[in-house]
Amino acid sequence: MIVAALGSCASPGSHPTTGVDDDTNSAVLPLQLDLPPRFEAWRKPLLQEWATMNQRFPAVAARWPRDSALELPKFRVVVPENSEAAYAFYRIAGLEGDPSVPRTFPGLGLAVVPLPRNDALLADLSLPMKTWMHGFRHECAHLLSLDRPGLRAAPGWFQEGFAELWCPSNAGESGALTELSQAWPYWGNMHLWWSTAKDAPVEAQYTYSAGLVAMALATDAGPSPWPNLQRDQWASHAELQFTGLRGRHADWDVAAGRYLLATRPGQHVDLDLPKLWDGRQPLQLHMQIGRSPGKSEAGLVLFGSGVSETRIRLRYGLGGGFAAYVEEGETAGYEAFALPNERDQLGVARNATLRMDGTLLHVEMLDFERTFDLEKLNLQLPLRIRMVVRDGAFLLHTK
Repeated sequence: MIVAALGSCASPGSHPTTGVDDDTNSAVLPLQLDLPPRFEAWRKPLLQEWATMNQRFPAVAARWPRDSALELPKFRVVVPENSEAAYAFYRIAGLEGDPSVPRTFPGLGLAVVPLPRNDALLADLSLPMKTWMHGFRHECAHLLSLDRPGLRAAPGWFQEGFAELWCPSNAGESGALTELSQAWPYWGNMHLWWSTAKDAPVEAQYTYSAGLVAMALATDAGPSPWPNLQRDQWASHAELQFTGLRGRHADWDVAAGRYLLATRPGQHVDLDLPKLWDGRQPLQLHMQIGRSPGKSEAGLVLFGSGVSETRIRLRYGLGGGFAAYVEEGETAGYEAFALPNERDQLGVARNATLRMDGTLLHVEMLDFERTFDLEKLNLQLPLRIRMVVRDGAFLLHTK
């Protein structure tokens, strides 16, 4: 039933030729893109991404010539609407592996890139979430590698690192592999904050492989630049605190003060916002949790600029429930909602305000107000704000 639904909303996706492959004088390769109906607006930008990669990938992969004698399967990217739909698609198609994460099946010319959840907060976006688009480009890079035997002969870590290095949008703009992004939210060099792979998130292991591939390509112009690389040591500055994105998925517009997080079922995502709050002007926070199925809960955590382990948590529920309280140490605290969740207002959007009066921080929402003495809590301005969500989607606007 899932396959039928995906197939019924899909078109073959054969994109008009907008560029020529320098290796073989062939046009942009056709792609069948299967999208859930709710996300049909993403078809045009996704096919444009595919066309752009087709045009520019030859310059990136020039050291591994294409083999025009290879018979490639028809390329297809399937986008299940959530993990449940991905599991169903795998079962019916007889595929192996973890359906909840993006995966390419070279023999089928197939990539499956599931959405974290089918939620209106995602569907309302005119463009896919940035981290999800990152995964789409990663799997497309694998598809475009299939007729390059030299690249396919590389070790698995090199192929993954190469695809990861090609993911950032600026790689498409320049037409060549660029340096990993060093800017917030640090998803291009995430591994630098962990001293060993054992303790690092999966995303950090991918950026480490991408960094090794970038180094290999810069130092060896041959078709096999991988044999002499040392993969067991990370040149990290792990004593620094990571203040970026942890988990998937996220989208952001820093200039507009808009941030969106969306998790897979049961997962957790958090994001340290790029700007600190100095307290000179009140900060308005517009918050909304998506209504897709799950035991969703979200909120913000406020950290001081000093070394204090004390922090303030603003807990926000699916039905507009709200609480503000102090946490200590490494364990997350818990306090019941002062403003109760309303079952008839699931997904309600509400505004909270942070304002300073001397050393006192006032947190306000509707008729709720709580005051914290930052001096007594040993919390120094400016405050760092972390956005968190568990098992759901969470939208935040700041102004």
